[in-house]
Amino acid sequence: MLSNISWSAFGDFLGLLVLIIVSGGFGGYVAAVFENLIASQKDKGNDGVVITTKSEHVHACNKCNSWYFVCRVLIGIAGAFGVVLIGGWLTKVKLDLTVDNAISLVGLCVIAGSISYELLPVIGNKLRKQMEALENTQTGQAVQIENLKKQGIEIETEWMKKMREIDEQRKKYTDAITLSEIILENSEHQQSLSDAYSAISKMEMFRESSKYQRVYNIYLGRLYRRVGNWDSAIKVLREYIENLDNNSLSATNGSATNGEETKGIDKAAALYNISCYHILKAAIDIHSEEEVNRLFEEALNEFKFSLKLDPSSWECAEREDERDFDAVKHHPKWSKVYNSLIQDTKEICKKQLTIKLDTPYSPILI
Repeated sequence: MLSNISWSAFGDFLGLLVLIIVSGGFGGYVAAVFENLIASQKDKGNDGVVITTKSEHVHACNKCNSWYFVCRVLIGIAGAFGVVLIGGWLTKVKLDLTVDNAISLVGLCVIAGSISYELLPVIGNKLRKQMEALENTQTGQAVQIENLKKQGIEIETEWMKKMREIDEQRKKYTDAITLSEIILENSEHQQSLSDAYSAISKMEMFRESSKYQRVYNIYLGRLYRRVGNWDSAIKVLREYIENLDNNSLSATNGSATNGEETKGIDKAAALYNISCYHILKAAIDIHSEEEVNRLFEEALNEFKFSLKLDPSSWECAEREDERDFDAVKHHPKWSKVYNSLIQDTKEICKKQLTIKLDTPYSPILI
């Protein structure tokens, strides 16, 4: 770094250094002489008796020594350097050694050296207080930063904890759905009741959070059917339908019309399963004839509402592997009602298909 300094710049630096030292030292010397003159006047006023108080560092001319003057000169030099340094920071003092700048700098250093004996302690005390205040401020800022870091760590830790809990719940939900699918896909005689009850227990944990989900509610209803708890199976699906009716935003995928259509299909599936559970409850459990007729009537009413919402439901009921409606299909009274519903729905489906086929194609121009 020193190799980058030119000799001319180094000479200017030495000249400036000598100027500050000489001017500041001269100012300190002048201040010492002035104090001695005042002390001499006091001595003359008291018949030549030297009066020196603790608060006044005065030296009569006949008592002063060279060390006192040396100290005042050094203090003057220090004061001159301090004033030049502060002036340089404030860009109020020009350090270019032109004639005008040199004269101004000499005057400034002389004045600073003459008053530095009283000025330096005041400046030092103020600087010390400012440094303490700055240190306290930095300490306070450091504490605030540390507190913010701790809060950030706590928030991050809490967020990670929440994410882990969500992941754990998602995994448990997936496991419950998977277990339900395995049980429901196998025939009843291949699965023990304990497996079905275990799946029900796992599924019930998500009853509230899954109240709008079709797959969850259909699976839970079928699990209750597997253990022969028809009332619980029906209750699950009725609550699911009620939740869909109370939630206008459920099952919406785009426009409101599409959302209503999707909700209608979901309700139709639930109603279809409810009608099956009524029929199975009447056919499998022991009931009086009056109770059987009541259950069949309610089952066909639910089936009717299901067909109204989704006419294609009749295809599920008429499948060869569908045995849930057998008790109604072979009943002398209710088979007529069932067949009538199927025929009416088929006619509706034919009309809808005819309308679609007769509708001319009109491309949408964008």
